[in-house]
This record gives sequence, C-alpha cells and structure tokens, in this order.
Amino acid sequence: MIVSSQIFLRTVIVCFFIVLFFGIGTSKVWSNTQKEAHARWHINYANYLIDVGKYFEALEYLDTVSDLSSNSKTLMDALSVKASLLALFLDSKEQALQLYQTIEYNFPENAQMAIYRQGILLYEMKNFQMSEKVLRDYIRQFPQGKFYYQAEAILQKIKSRIVPPSYHIMKRPMIRIRLCRNVTEISVSTNTTSQICLNNSYCYDTIKLNVLNNALKVNGKPFHERYILLTSQTPIRVVSGNYKKTVRGTLKISLKNGKLTIINIIDIETYLYSVVPAESYPAWPIETLKSQAIAARTYAMYQVGHRKNREYDMVDNESDQVYGGIEREHSKCTRAVKETTGMVLMQRNRPILAMYSANSGGFTASAKAVFNLSNKNYLIAQKDPQSLKGKMASWTRSFTSAQIASSLGKIGIYCHGITNIRANALGPSGRVIRVTVEDANGSRTLRTRTTLKRALKLPEILFTIKRRKEKYIFDGYGYGHGVGYSQWGGAIMGEKLSAVEILEFYYPGTMIFKYW
Repeated sequence: MIVSSQIFLRTVIVCFFIVLFFGIGTSKVWSNTQKEAHARWHINYANYLIDVGKYFEALEYLDTVSDLSSNSKTLMDALSVKASLLALFLDSKEQALQLYQTIEYNFPENAQMAIYRQGILLYEMKNFQMSEKVLRDYIRQFPQGKFYYQAEAILQKIKSRIVPPSYHIMKRPMIRIRLCRNVTEISVSTNTTSQICLNNSYCYDTIKLNVLNNALKVNGKPFHERYILLTSQTPIRVVSGNYKKTVRGTLKISLKNGKLTIINIIDIETYLYSVVPAESYPAWPIETLKSQAIAARTYAMYQVGHRKNREYDMVDNESDQVYGGIEREHSKCTRAVKETTGMVLMQRNRPILAMYSANSGGFTASAKAVFNLSNKNYLIAQKDPQSLKGKMASWTRSFTSAQIASSLGKIGIYCHGITNIRANALGPSGRVIRVTVEDANGSRTLRTRTTLKRALKLPEILFTIKRRKEKYIFDGYGYGHGVGYSQWGGAIMGEKLSAVEILEFYYPGTMIFKYW
C-alpha cells in the first residue's frame, strides 16, 4: 500500500533516530539492526517520492532495500510498493505482474493479496481468460478472503463482457498544483482592487485562514465546510510563513488532521507560462524554449492521466516541474508556449513520461539501465555532444576517506577505515550504477544514486574515481539524472535546430500530436 507523504514525514523521523541511536558508540560495524532501520527508511522515502511524482527515483530506493535487509516482511513491503508503482504510475503492468507472482511464491503469508492483484492486472491488460482463471483460483483458495467480493465483481464484468476503459485522450486539462501543505496559517490577497470570493459567495479584499484546535477559521470566524475554493478576477497572492507566491487560477484549501493544504487549479497552458521560464533561461533560443514548453506540457499531461485518484497532480518545485507563479513569467517564454499550444509528445497514443534534467554530461542515460524500467524505450542511452558545450557539463569533487565515511554515516551506512572505493557496475552511458566500498570490516556493494551520490551530494553518477593518497577524486559529467531531454543540450541545439528536431533527438520513437 502506498502511504501518503504525511505519514512518511512522521515515519522518517522515527527511522532517522533509530539509525542515529544505533550508530552512536565505539562500534562501527554496520549491524543488522542498522541495516533494517535503513531499509525501512528507504521504503518510506520511496513512498514520499511517489507522492511528489518522482517515480524513477522511487524505483531505485525500493531496489536498494534488498541490498540492506533480509527480513521477509521488509522485502515483501518493498516489492508490494514497487509493483503498485509500476502498475499505477509507470504503465508497466507486465513487470508488476511478475512482482506479484514473486510475492505469491516467496511470501505465502501475502499470497492472497498477490493473487488478487494478478487477476486485476490481467483484467486491465484485457487478458480476460487468464484473469478469470486467476480470480476463480483466488476464490477457491480464499472463500472468506479479504478481496472475495471485489474478485466476484470483476468476474461478473468478464462474464458480461464489460471491458476496462481504454486510455482516455484528455482535452485541455486543468492542472492541480500543490503549493504547500501541513501549514496552520494562510493569508491570501490580490495586488489590485479585485476581491477574493470564497466558495463563489462571500468576497473580501484579504482572507486569512488559520487552524485552532483542529477547527478552521476564516477571518476569525469558524468555517465548517470540508474545503474552501477561492477565486478572483486577478492573480492571488498566497503567503504562509516563508512561502510566498502569486498565482493565476483557483485555490482549493482543505483541512486534514489539523493542517491545511493549498492546491492551485489552473489551465495547463497558463500553468506553462511560469514553468518554462523557471525551467529555462529566457535568453535561450526560441526553438529551445518551444522544446521545453512541449516537454513540460507532455510531462504535465502524463501526471494528470496517472493521478486521478490523488489529491493533486504535481507539486510546484523541482520534484516535478518548477512553477514560479506570475513573478517568473516572461514574454518570450509565453510566446514559446503559445506557438506550441496543445503540442504533446506521444507514443502508442499516450503522452510519454517526458523526463528531463539540466545537463546529460555528453551522454544521456537509459531508463532501463539506471532505473531498471524496461517499457520506456524512448528514454535511451546515446551520445549527446552538444550538452558538453553547456554549463554544468563537467565537475570535480574530492574527499578524504574520513569525509566519505562521515557522510555515509549520516545516512545510516557505517564504515570503519575505508581502504578503497571502486565502480562495480556501469550502465551503457558509463554511469556508475553500483560502487564497492572496502573497509576494515570487508566490502559491500551499494547502489550509487541512493548512497554515495546522496551522501556526498554529487551532481551525477556519470563519473570516474581516482585515489591520490588519502583522497578520492570524482571527475564527473552532467547534472541531474541524465534521462531524456538535456536542457543545456537543447539550449545549444536551439541555435541551429527546430524544437521538433531537438525533441526527436532526445525522445526517439515518439511523435508530436496537437491536442487542441
């Protein structure tokens, strides 16, 4: 079950102190207790990443769990979250099906859930014959099972020849952007004479909301509705503590567990007016800005299509796409949005997951190699020489053995006297997928992105490692994850190529479709 990031925030604090507690003392041996606490942290952090839309990164954190734990329940929980992630958010039902089969055979205490989920996936894949067989097997094995009535309902649909809905091609959607949450006070106003209307009835110049004893107050008066909609004819200024942003569209404010969540509901094209300049430089060529607009629109369309059962589609920071509000809008970027209105990158009649990062470092990354995701064949490893001409193309970092041990210890990986660090597994782009760390207690192989990169705050995992006495030198290339579109590569290409040509290079095998 994928938990909300509210639960994550509480759980990760508990896990952190568990790891910290067991890390204190004279012993530097990485105990089983430390590994287990660290593994549970990875599952919770993966859930958080899913909640904010960082699906690829979540996959790596879930895959790291098997490196840390041999506990049956921990491994099963990681597999279950990963299967849900693959099925619900990454269109990889075949891989999810395999994981549920693994759970069924290797974790018999969870076979009931695994068999039921296989039947549902097979139904969604329109393999009705196998779905019926699996669901009938479920009912036979678990006549009092937790999912008995749901299984019966799907069997009735199969019998009545009711097929699951096909992917619906969306028309110009409204985007739900989470601005902030877990706050107790909000002030909204406009910079004009326009008023702000509450639930299309009462209108005010300024509205102040706060929570007292788990009850919501609006301008000091109790308010008993489940949520509030705020509208205005002009952009609305939102202030909550240090958070300040002026946005177009409507605000939806909801109260849950004594905290407020603010969601901005806005037309997709208007949303892009502030995304493109926040993700690019307005001084870049217009064709580059147009390619960014198409990639950002495509990414937003993908998220809208996969998060219908979630409270929001995206967040307003780099976890998804940076959404700066009207303060970040720029006329040249607005022109790029308008000249590409409705254009979306497609494959198999669906918007693609248009991943992008700042700089590929001269070689884009394969989604399969880096994130073990096999069904995104438009996210491949290939030479990208233009990115080497842009900023953040190369970098160097150096650390002593003691600094590396200290940094790893802060994330729960304890080393005693590091004697060597070396690349263990490389992807087709040259990225270091795994590293081996040798110390006085032996050696261990770790996933680079979730351990060494995170601990040392390295810009990328495309690097080489050299040792000079007590120092380790990391000579690297690129900034980000390197998957898909390289923004600096696109900036250089835009001087000579069209937006269509730029996107054809970074997302091969896709086509641009104009939705509206």
